[in-house]
Amino acid sequence: MSGSPSHSPRLIAPRLHRGVDALPPELRSLIGRRVRELRIQSEMSMEEVAALVPISSGTLGALERGEIKNPPLGTLLKLVAVMKVGTIELFLGSEDLPSAKVGQQLIDNR
Repeated sequence: MSGSPSHSPRLIAPRLHRGVDALPPELRSLIGRRVRELRIQSEMSMEEVAALVPISSGTLGALERGEIKNPPLGTLLKLVAVMKVGTIELFLGSEDLPSAKVGQQLIDNR
């Protein structure tokens, strides 16, 4: 097709990456608080969790404080796996998250 521009994945990927916005500070803070709550409930130290993910304990601390603008989904999934909690618990356990109310309604209406 001579009239269609040809795009390679290398050219498209950087545009997609640059287009991702940071999470709003209040959502980062809520996720961070929930990660900390789950870690404490799991009776694990920051160093233990960080070593198993693996990330640095400084990165884990920054995540718990809501300082990471776009926490990687893969890291969040590894965190809940290491702490042996369900992924949904990251969002259901915090009353501050709107999804907590929706999730609780789904559970109550079973």
